[in-house]
Amino acid sequence: MKIIKILFILLVFSSVSFAKSGLELGLFVPLGIGVGIHYYDKTPSGFNKQQSNNYNTYISNNTRTSDVGFEGGVLFQAGYRLELNRDISFSFMGELGYKRDIFNYRLKDSNTNSLALKMKNYRYYSFDSLVIGVLPKFNYKRFSIGIGAGIKIILAGTINNSAYNEL
Repeated sequence: MKIIKILFILLVFSSVSFAKSGLELGLFVPLGIGVGIHYYDKTPSGFNKQQSNNYNTYISNNTRTSDVGFEGGVLFQAGYRLELNRDISFSFMGELGYKRDIFNYRLKDSNTNSLALKMKNYRYYSFDSLVIGVLPKFNYKRFSIGIGAGIKIILAGTINNSAYNEL
């Protein structure tokens, strides 16, 4: 409740202090699907025949294919809008938020000497990150375009393996 009062006071203060320019706030909840792309290169140069065979065996046993994973986060933006005329303005925003990124892969199926049991194997990597950035924007009427820059600081990461039988 105190935060709402503070934001309201800032909004009123900015609208009376800076005429047509002022405080700009934004709250975004980006949701989406991420596709992990996995690529294995050819046998590295300089390997002898035994090393090449071992490498190729490792690659064939650990082949992955891309799969999709759910991603989401919460981003808060605050900044100042400078109005040039009735239709055109510039905004200078700072951004702070949380983001969860997930990269999902399907691994090679496991054969189990049973015709009724063939395991589907998956691995996914998830990262929880703190997002800090800046976003200058050009505003024309109700249309805005901007280019943002920032950093993601990884707070935690996990690797999960799972397997199930389709039957």
